[in-house]
Amino acid sequence: MSDVMQLVNKKIDLEFSTYCEVPDDFMPDLKPYSRAARHALKKMLKEPEAHSINVVNHLHLKSDPNILVSLSHTKDMTMAAIGSSKDFKSIGVDIENSKRIVKPGIEKFFINAHDEILANQKDSYYLKIWCAKEAIFKAVSPLYQKEDNKVLVLKDIILNKDKTFNCFHFKGHYDLVLKDINQKTYLIAIAAL
Repeated sequence: MSDVMQLVNKKIDLEFSTYCEVPDDFMPDLKPYSRAARHALKKMLKEPEAHSINVVNHLHLKSDPNILVSLSHTKDMTMAAIGSSKDFKSIGVDIENSKRIVKPGIEKFFINAHDEILANQKDSYYLKIWCAKEAIFKAVSPLYQKEDNKVLVLKDIILNKDKTFNCFHFKGHYDLVLKDINQKTYLIAIAAL
């Protein structure tokens, strides 16, 4: 396990939830994936009321701005992450089924010339790059101020071999792990700055 992942594991908590675990009366106005991700967040926080888990600007809890939050979902699984503003400026997570196929040609939207990836790994690495950049995007986007009306996109993120990233003036760490949940394997990315 990398030093980054050890640091993140000690300071960022993760919780997972499937869509079928969510009670029918839990935040019924939201889409199923939003309900399930917030249900995972509720389990982690042990908050009795749904209104106490409102997330502001995809960054922190409304009820406690010191609790940083990131949510993610895939077809059949959701996850929530929390960390402290004492440890990080922002956090981001992404979850993908490890068997997901990245369609050929789509990499032009998220890989740039500065990403430090090995040429012989590109085909098997696309999902990892996508997942890492999604988590990083979630960590950076709440703090990003549009400069010259530039919209933040995944290609703006540069991945380094040492599991650090650069995105304009933002620098941080990321890591990827495989996790078995309910007899399926998921790729999980965590980013922090």
